[in-house]
Amino acid sequence: MQNVSILLTLSLVSLVTAVTWGLASGRESRRYDRRLRGRFSWKIGAVKRIPIFVHWSVPAVGVPLFVALLFGLIDTSGYFVGIVVVLVVHELGHAAAARAVGVHVYAIDIVIITSRCSHSPPRRLRDKALIYSAGMLAQFILLLAAIGYRVLFRIPPSAFGQAMVETFIYGNAVILALSALPIPNNDGWLLRELALGVLSGNPRPAVTPLVSTVFAPETRLLGIEGLAPPGFTTGIEILNDDKTPMEFVIAVLERHLAVARDDAIRMMLGIHQHGGLLFPVTSAEAATLLAKSIKADSDASGHPLVCRAVVRDGRTVEQSG
Repeated sequence: MQNVSILLTLSLVSLVTAVTWGLASGRESRRYDRRLRGRFSWKIGAVKRIPIFVHWSVPAVGVPLFVALLFGLIDTSGYFVGIVVVLVVHELGHAAAARAVGVHVYAIDIVIITSRCSHSPPRRLRDKALIYSAGMLAQFILLLAAIGYRVLFRIPPSAFGQAMVETFIYGNAVILALSALPIPNNDGWLLRELALGVLSGNPRPAVTPLVSTVFAPETRLLGIEGLAPPGFTTGIEILNDDKTPMEFVIAVLERHLAVARDDAIRMMLGIHQHGGLLFPVTSAEAATLLAKSIKADSDASGHPLVCRAVVRDGRTVEQSG
């Protein structure tokens, strides 16, 4: 009974976090979402060149559990690790399905005990249905495998292994059920939106788990609270739009800002989700040249990407988009 209580508690925290994340995806909660996901996460690895980022909240919760385990206070670390593994398997299911239908996958984020797979919007209805349901399918396969293991090999001898198997069965089943709920930006919500679109005779192409914020081209990002990095005085602003391909933005950031691809992916996702990016540059002259070169690449490729040089008082140094 104690083990079931632990699993239910962890699963309930996962539900609360998922609901909070869904609410934070709205425009009014952009600053919260940026603070939650954008600044303090680290890459822990990659699968098929898809980077996996872990937010600081994961070790913040996990490390105390392992310390308590070492001192014999509690024995719940296996449940926590199991939940994280379930979330990674869920997102890898989305990523595999997206790759299978030719959709670009950019990153997987693990935050507290919830997660997200960021990918470009699929175009065809069947591709959307496959991608949005693939995470739950991956969980279901893990559930069957764990049940099969328990039937064939019984319970593992170690407490950690027992906790992992129990999480892959019971905790996994709870999270699988929660994933099917119509929470905003949840798998169940996305599939419901697709079904409603089909029933109404108007499939909804805009439905995507990667929330996008688009400002008018004349918007000055310095006037939007929470977008400027600390100490920003001079630099460039890049605005999100609904036409410029994500891959093009990544390539531009790599080429002109001299950042690694993983960093360019995270910057692109920030532009997409928060409406734009303010990037510091040493001087107004350097910012002007940088904005012009980015805009020249955009114009040459036929994309409407907006990039301008700006200074802290909000004055546009050079009109470049």
